[in-house]
Amino acid sequence: MRRATFNELRAHVRPHITLTDTHIRRSVSPDTALSVFVSYVAHGVSYRELSEKFPVGYSTSSYMIRRVSDALSANVDFLRTVDELRQIIAVNEAKTGVRQCTLCVDGTHVPIGKSAQSGRE
Repeated sequence: MRRATFNELRAHVRPHITLTDTHIRRSVSPDTALSVFVSYVAHGVSYRELSEKFPVGYSTSSYMIRRVSDALSANVDFLRTVDELRQIIAVNEAKTGVRQCTLCVDGTHVPIGKSAQSGRE
């Protein structure tokens, strides 16, 4: 992930994942919480690997992943209807000439095929 992308994502979720320090211990920073989340979802690492890579325990990493995930879910607009999806497809096709494109990442179009283990024909 590019640094600019991380910073933009952090700006969106920071108010929702920032915890207060107590007189007993300091809270985990939003940067660390987001880094743990990104490592978990991007690389599929275990809680053990996260605790080795970041200065957090297993249960703390689990809590941070859930907290960041909840913050993203609450602050990201998801499609609600098929008509919204069709409208986005039409706009992207007009811009890029790529049919059935709903999302472009870094200006790249990657076709996604059906998984061999999907169980559907």
